[in-house]
Amino acid sequence: MTTSGAICWQRTVIFKQLLRPLIMALCLVQAAYAQANDHGAKHVAGLKLVGLNRTDPKWLEGYIDYRFPADVSEQELIDLRSRLVTTSVFTSVQVSVVPDLQAPGQQLLQVEVHERWTMIPVVRGAYGGGTPLKVLGLYDIHALGRLLTLGAETRQYGNAPPGFILYGRDPRGDSDRYYLGGEVWREFRRRQAIDRGGTVVGALSTNMTLSRIRLLVPLSTDEGERDRDRTHHWKVGGEAETVQEAPSVFDPDVTKTTGRVPPAGIALNTAKRFSFKLLPTLLYDSIAVNHIEYDGLRTKLRLGPVVSSGHAYSFVEGEADYYRIIGGSWNLAVRAVVGQSSFSSLQSEYFLGGLDTIRGLPDGAIFGTHAAFTNMELRYIALKAQHLWLQTAAFVDAGGAGANWSDGRDSARSTAGIGLRFAVPQVYRLMLRVDYAWSLTGPHRQGLTAGINQFFDPYTPL
Repeated sequence: MTTSGAICWQRTVIFKQLLRPLIMALCLVQAAYAQANDHGAKHVAGLKLVGLNRTDPKWLEGYIDYRFPADVSEQELIDLRSRLVTTSVFTSVQVSVVPDLQAPGQQLLQVEVHERWTMIPVVRGAYGGGTPLKVLGLYDIHALGRLLTLGAETRQYGNAPPGFILYGRDPRGDSDRYYLGGEVWREFRRRQAIDRGGTVVGALSTNMTLSRIRLLVPLSTDEGERDRDRTHHWKVGGEAETVQEAPSVFDPDVTKTTGRVPPAGIALNTAKRFSFKLLPTLLYDSIAVNHIEYDGLRTKLRLGPVVSSGHAYSFVEGEADYYRIIGGSWNLAVRAVVGQSSFSSLQSEYFLGGLDTIRGLPDGAIFGTHAAFTNMELRYIALKAQHLWLQTAAFVDAGGAGANWSDGRDSARSTAGIGLRFAVPQVYRLMLRVDYAWSLTGPHRQGLTAGINQFFDPYTPL
């Protein structure tokens, strides 16, 4: 052994000796915590469900996922309630241990719920500048009483022909271990074409059919996990997507003396194009839902190849949603998205603007295959009545997009604004949202965005 190697080995030994007492202390603290948590655990012989009307009892028993008889601690009761409220299909959940009236001396785990109405008609419009969006549809996130999401929508962008979306999902299958979903989109879209100076120079028309399937499974498949940990924060899987695009069309604004060609960076399809994406996905989700408030972190990373016309391209996108409940009435909400693609296609480009990314800017005011944007809101529940919650919000949106990261940085814009949300807690996603935003940087813009549900939500069906 060389002198330097001996010194390194000696340092490693000394480092381990210094860490050993700390590791032992941490183990003792962990053991004491586990013992304290188990202290007072109650022995239950079975499950009692109260308040079910639309919910399938067999599904709820499987979702609760206890093997009886079982010892249940107070912390486990709290965790179970949080997990059931997070499904968003119950307005209230009470979890307790009660005597078994049929078997004196034994106890039952009682779950009492009040169900939320989850079959929702969709009638909404979004007007954030640029091309307006009108939506009609119907969906249910608790179809067949089994937390299955089934839905259909028809969407019309401006004066383009209406398209449609069909989707079905099992978002928390096998007690929130699995996610399975499929979608079919038929979309005719017409959006304003806006150059880098912010001038409307015409309109872009696209026509595409998209099919997508997603599957996520827990990272840990240890059978013993079913009795130790029911959170399943980490999931891994992927999605497969096929897209067929018809030739796209640019219609110049004949009233303009310039701009008779598409803005730089717009990739028009001159012929029918078929593409296929295969995107491995890693998901971390620790968000707890309390009606219209959220608390926790959700991150998703997707990356993989895009194949079209015999050529391979790349796609990568990361998204993070962070929420924190402060003082009971305040809710900090932050979203950040970063993505890039080497595939030049209108369907694969990011179009940032007022409909779903940056309020106060026209839809598609900033565009490109490389994009990053973020939204930050501070929400406050100003009124909480039995059938109506009023939430106010102050927000800042920012982002940029371009043909490369340098171009995206040069195009970066930011806006700020205020908003109101009117929510009925007894009905899932029955929230009317109105946001008014104005530019903080670049040309002066302002816009109104109206719709259903929050501007960004980690679990919005569509």
